[in-house]
Amino acid sequence: MKQVKQLLIVLFVGLLFVSCDKNKEIKQFATDFAAAVQSGNKSEITKMYPGAVAADSLTFAFDVEKSQIETQENGNIKIVLGEGKDVTIVENENGEGFKVKESHGVFAYSADHLDFAKKTGQWKDGITDEELAKRMNDKDFEKSLIEKFEKDFSKRFSIVHKVPDSNFDASERQSIYIVKNNSSSQIDGSDYEISIPFCKESYMFDPNPKRWNETREGKTISPNGSVSYVEYIVIERGDFSRSGPVFDGHAIVLKLKGKALFNKYFSSTGNEYEEYLKAKH
Repeated sequence: MKQVKQLLIVLFVGLLFVSCDKNKEIKQFATDFAAAVQSGNKSEITKMYPGAVAADSLTFAFDVEKSQIETQENGNIKIVLGEGKDVTIVENENGEGFKVKESHGVFAYSADHLDFAKKTGQWKDGITDEELAKRMNDKDFEKSLIEKFEKDFSKRFSIVHKVPDSNFDASERQSIYIVKNNSSSQIDGSDYEISIPFCKESYMFDPNPKRWNETREGKTISPNGSVSYVEYIVIERGDFSRSGPVFDGHAIVLKLKGKALFNKYFSSTGNEYEEYLKAKH
């Protein structure tokens, strides 16, 4: 019986040494991986973590004292680096060394991209870094969203053109443009201008009148408000010549465009990315 107890003690100590040795290997692997990330050694990084090829950059800092090492039921080893950050490692097929199987919170993104992704739902909590990278690397999403927003933004404006009947017989008639903001957000005057077509007829029904366009600086429009522009049509009764704005062709021209316009005026719902995916399929 004494021999059996001694044998069990020897076996237990042997297992303990194996466990300690493996733990040291794990820590050394994590330390080496952190060093490769720190130095930006892409070949070494992808050798240790094949899935990292989908990452623009990584953030991985291994602290032996603070990081937790957990052995899972399936034999995989999870290294918890901190809140929302962990890597799962497995032994290589040949039984020598380890490799990273998956991770959370290790792939890094620029602050601008991250902010945009979180606002629009492109970022999704709980999925692995590789799954998230497929969403984050979808460059067409941001491009299509910005293009659609710029097109829709133009619909926030409407223009009503009036020439008052009260000054019909006057030699100088008013030509009034009322620009309305059809949205619940203020539109700054510096972000648009109004283009107005003009003409000058040398005589009534001149077949070759002189034509040109003039622009007027935008005016800040309050939510659901409007602003007015007044131009003048000048008529010389003697030779029936006429000069001034024509009755149609006026338009709003955006001065702020693309991503700058989007960043200033876009208000997200958080569902934009899912709606984009649905529209693609």
